[in-house]
Amino acid sequence: MHVGDLAIVAPVPADALRVGDIITYRTPQQPDRVVTHRLVNIGQDRDGRPLFQTKGDANNTIDRVAIDQGAVMGRVALVVPQAGYLVVLAGRPEGKVLLIGLPLLLLAIDQVRSTRKRREQERAAARDAAAGTLVAQGRAALQSGDTKTALVLFDHAVAADPHQEDAWLGRAECLPAGPERQAALEAGLTVNPTSARLKSALEHTTSDAASG
Repeated sequence: MHVGDLAIVAPVPADALRVGDIITYRTPQQPDRVVTHRLVNIGQDRDGRPLFQTKGDANNTIDRVAIDQGAVMGRVALVVPQAGYLVVLAGRPEGKVLLIGLPLLLLAIDQVRSTRKRREQERAAARDAAAGTLVAQGRAALQSGDTKTALVLFDHAVAADPHQEDAWLGRAECLPAGPERQAALEAGLTVNPTSARLKSALEHTTSDAASG
């Protein structure tokens, strides 16, 4: 055990204690003082009741006063390193404020993060919906032969959601086959590097340009 460790003490009968146990007791001279030392010898008083001699592991000599069984509070069952500082802190006014305020602060931060994440998801969903609508309108314009309007709609869709593959593909279809279409598809792949559809369209465009 070291300074700052927290000792968890379990009550045990006096006859269950053995030499080598670490016990916690109140000193006869100072009943309000609690001591935790190792049990080094078990004797008896004149009436046959057990007397315990103890020694601190860091001390060179055995404690002068023997402890009777009534002063023993129990045997150390568990030691939690450094947790004693937290217990001491919790007993002070500033510690109580910290222990109460810190969880509340963490909850507030988590709430802010959750709200921000939810809003970002809502904005992303709105962008997807807007981009999808623009793509559908662009497809309709392209099918009707209005390439100029279709290109404007696909440009708006790309601006609303750069990750919308259909917007890039539609935009490329509005451009003349060759360098312009190839550049449009390459721009789409820059934003969506894993898109198989854009890669395929670029390969076809490049192949057509080479064969032409």
